[in-house]
Amino acid sequence: MRFPTTVVSFMLLLLAGGLSVGCGKKSAPVAPELSAPGPIKTIQAKVQEGTILLEWNRPTVNASGESLGDLKEFHVFRTPVVKGEEPKYTKVASVDVPADSQVTQFRYADKDLGGGKAYEYQVIAVSMDGITSADAKTVRVNYKGSNSTVEIY
Repeated sequence: MRFPTTVVSFMLLLLAGGLSVGCGKKSAPVAPELSAPGPIKTIQAKVQEGTILLEWNRPTVNASGESLGDLKEFHVFRTPVVKGEEPKYTKVASVDVPADSQVTQFRYADKDLGGGKAYEYQVIAVSMDGITSADAKTVRVNYKGSNSTVEIY
């Protein structure tokens, strides 16, 4: 069976049009590691009334240096410092980022502490797609009540 030339031409035109529509995105695809939030660059810790208070600023760019879109949350990790042992970070909290938020500074208060211990903390940003930022600066708190010391590295 032969199709008339106009039918074949019409079918080829439909096929070409369907292939050119795409998914509606107007930019080239970006590798997940490049769209990851940039690392937390500014983090502080202080001891107040039996609590270690961490404060950090929201990253403003992604790993490729472009403006960062919405964030979902921050994950706070902690490890006790034990001389001669590798750190074993565990997630102790998730701090939500309010939708359409203009908030630039976030905080977490750790109250689950033991006197005379040292703790290290890291905060990781998480995008709406679940992509995490690179490791951030580490904060070490030598917790001794009002005589505590803080190091950032």
